[in-house]
Amino acid sequence: MPNLMSKEHLGLLFEYATVGLVYGLLPETIYPFMQQYLNCSGSQVAAAKQLVVLPWSFKVFYGILSDCRPIFGYRRRPYMLIGWTICIIMLLVMAIMPIGKPYYTVASDRDVAVADYTDEIRARINYDAPSEGAKYVIIMFFAAFGYVMADVCADSITVELAQREPIDKRGKTQSCIYTVRTVMVIFGELLTGFFFNGEEYGGDFDFSLSFPQLMIIVTVLSLPVLPMTWYFIKEEKVERADFKEYISGFWNLLCCRAVYQVIAYNFFANIFADFTYTASTPVASYMVDVTPINSTVSDILSNLLFMFGIMITSKWGLHWNWRWMIVCTAATVIVADCAVAMIVVWDIFRNQWFWLGPPIVVQLPYGVGWIISTFVTVELAQLGNEAAVYGLITTVTNVAAPFATSLTLLVDGPFNITNDRVKEDDHSVRMDITYTIIIMYAAMVFAWVFLFLLPKQKEDAQRILREGGKSKILGGVTVAYLTFAIIWSILTNVLAIFDIAAAKQLVILPWSFKVFYGILSDCRPIFGYRRRPYMLIGWTICIAMLLIMAIMPIGKPYYTVASDRDVAVADYTDEIRARINYDAPSEGAKYVIIMLFAACGYVLSDVCADSITCELAQQEPIDKRGKTQSAIYVVRTALVIFGELLTGFCFNGEDYGGDFNFSLSFPQLMIIVTVLSLPVLPMTWYFIHEEKSEPANFRQYINDFWDLMCSRAVYQVIAYNFFAGIFNTITYTASSPVASYMVDVTPINSTVSDILSNLLFMAGIMITSKWGLHWNWRWMILATGAVVIVVDCAVAMMVVWDVFRNQWFWLGPPIVVQLPYGVGWIISTYVVVELAQVGNEAAVYGLITTVSNVAQPFATSLTLLMDGPFDITNDRVKEDDHSVRMDITYTIIIMYSCMAFSWVFLYWLPKQKEETQELLRKGGHSKLIGGITVFYLVFAIIWSIMTNIMAIFDSTSCLIIAGGTGC
Repeated sequence: MPNLMSKEHLGLLFEYATVGLVYGLLPETIYPFMQQYLNCSGSQVAAAKQLVVLPWSFKVFYGILSDCRPIFGYRRRPYMLIGWTICIIMLLVMAIMPIGKPYYTVASDRDVAVADYTDEIRARINYDAPSEGAKYVIIMFFAAFGYVMADVCADSITVELAQREPIDKRGKTQSCIYTVRTVMVIFGELLTGFFFNGEEYGGDFDFSLSFPQLMIIVTVLSLPVLPMTWYFIKEEKVERADFKEYISGFWNLLCCRAVYQVIAYNFFANIFADFTYTASTPVASYMVDVTPINSTVSDILSNLLFMFGIMITSKWGLHWNWRWMIVCTAATVIVADCAVAMIVVWDIFRNQWFWLGPPIVVQLPYGVGWIISTFVTVELAQLGNEAAVYGLITTVTNVAAPFATSLTLLVDGPFNITNDRVKEDDHSVRMDITYTIIIMYAAMVFAWVFLFLLPKQKEDAQRILREGGKSKILGGVTVAYLTFAIIWSILTNVLAIFDIAAAKQLVILPWSFKVFYGILSDCRPIFGYRRRPYMLIGWTICIAMLLIMAIMPIGKPYYTVASDRDVAVADYTDEIRARINYDAPSEGAKYVIIMLFAACGYVLSDVCADSITCELAQQEPIDKRGKTQSAIYVVRTALVIFGELLTGFCFNGEDYGGDFNFSLSFPQLMIIVTVLSLPVLPMTWYFIHEEKSEPANFRQYINDFWDLMCSRAVYQVIAYNFFAGIFNTITYTASSPVASYMVDVTPINSTVSDILSNLLFMAGIMITSKWGLHWNWRWMILATGAVVIVVDCAVAMMVVWDVFRNQWFWLGPPIVVQLPYGVGWIISTYVVVELAQVGNEAAVYGLITTVSNVAQPFATSLTLLMDGPFDITNDRVKEDDHSVRMDITYTIIIMYSCMAFSWVFLYWLPKQKEETQELLRKGGHSKLIGGITVFYLVFAIIWSIMTNIMAIFDSTSCLIIAGGTGC
């Protein structure tokens, strides 16, 4: 029997103790902090609870990494240290972040019915508070990402120890470590309950800690886990596993009947067993007035009884029938919970401890059932894949929980149970809550249908493992539904948590990652094909996202009466303010997130198409090289024009600030785009010729790619594209407000302008293809850039200073400059073909275009940084006074100065194709500059993502780095 108190294993107990502390504390803060302090909606709170524990759904991937890739010969301890370092950093971030005001700035307002709100109460309520919750949940998510990595490695050691136990004692090690973890979960809950019970959290203590202060305490308590992990866990050095052989063995295990049957039970049974209802926290908050301290005491007592259930099973229940015990424990839970819920909802009897008491008692049998369901995992693990198998089985259970929450949100959504409705506490909301409760318990009973998939006991599990046979079809089906569940859970729960406006850059951000798509496509052919299968995958993702947007309900516009759009903010009457839909901006985020995933799909397809284009272009004679690229970009631009026509014509009604008496809704337009996109699937497979190829040796591929990165021709062209691209694409934040409020550009005219611009852009490409294949690249970019600056600047100044204002004067000259701009743009892309080599076309083409794409959001970040201090808001532009005109002028001058400064970097761009090839042959190599190139590109990507995400959140958009004026 392993001795967990020995020096070799004491650190393992400390691992589980610290996991218990953080795992118990972080989710426990959601009720007092998000529900009570920030007053987030029930669906937001439900989604937040799942997002905080979502990393548990990825344990299998941590396990595979830990099993296969030892660090300095160790498979577990280094990953534990990495995980805890990530977790502690996230705790520190939360400890230093400023915290906003609570929703109820005066605590007594919490007890006032919504119908009784006075103007004074409404004025002092912080309606922006619910939007603050998302940033904390995201950081908690990354903290969980860290400690789950450590937990997976600890689990694998636990499995190894458990397998050394005799069969009649097997289960005691698991019971012991889960008892320790549960004790520390209780301690974490005690910390939360005691320190989060002040008035601002809906409690009755006259003191409390702020959220950052509690995070400091947790950080300090977590720090000792680092030395304990390294010095008090014994681990032997091992050789690195052969990944292909490891995955093959893991796949064979997954195809075993015992494994896919247990996975199916854990997944489908837990989906229904974990069903809940979104009204749970609002009922506790408003119908029963549960204080944070009592909620925490309830959780503590629940965990104590849960722990006793584990201990009872360890002493007497190691040979109980697993199926019958799960039925008995679940039945007890349902009867007790249902009775209490109905009595409370219908106001037969309401009391905090009546609401909290019975659910505490049922934790004893629930603990018995839970530990029994984990015993089967030890029987399935094999030598060498302990982390992956333990992670897989527990991942299935964990991914079922957020998937159940997703279905809960989907099922409960039509009942529209909001905090305000629960506070009203009328017959209609009680009926709606009752329906959701009945649905929940019906789902829990239905979970028993899947019990036949669970072995009865350890011996039964081993017998099925030996005699159950294998099925690759069912193994594949298992992988498919688990993958779908993970994607569904992430998408729906992330969308539920965000109540924020979104930024344009996030929609096009996937273009900044083309190089990674290219490496994937170059190295890992599917069924022997490197391009077409990835194209199909990409378009399938994109079309699925379009369908989601087509079926999602759309809310009311910001201006419910279109004429209000033309009224100055200072002239708003109470009637106008009452009918404006101030919640409309918060609807934007969900569409931006889905568009982001759609872009991830079609960019994958585009990268593969680019690589084929590169191969074809390299087959052209040198004097004609560039015609293929010109042709495909002409086609793409023509269809861009068609897309703009659709948008401009269908989105020009009064709701969109236009003057048509008709328009389509956003979902209707998405249906049209979906139908028009569907033919790309058969056309991709049947009308693109591609030869089969073998998978590349990844290490050799990366070495060759690195050598190419270190060649002067490549890092010099990258430097030009990046630094010139940054300054050339800097803009000014007042552009859209000027068009909207100073010039009154209608959507249809804006679209006509975009169409004409793209026509002239396309003409520029065609002119270059016919006459400009041998023009000097540097001089043409300089000449076209100068024309753009002169024409654009003249128009902008006349409009801003009201010398002459007219839609077509504003839109016309910028249309004309698209002709030389098209010439300059296509010339800058020709260099890519000269740099690509056989076998890495997708990666090189993706790399160079990634550089250009990542420069754009980086330029946007700098635009926000430079323009932020001028504070040019929509309201200021509508006022149109001297001060705002001066501020806009300054930002315009900054923009054109940056565009001119971009010419400084032209000496890095070769003059023509021949010079590029000569530079590639004779330019030499430098690993130092290659490394610097990788560094600044990685920095730019991270900067772009972080600053654009900061600009989304109300609480961080005020930061200078995100383009604000300072918080």
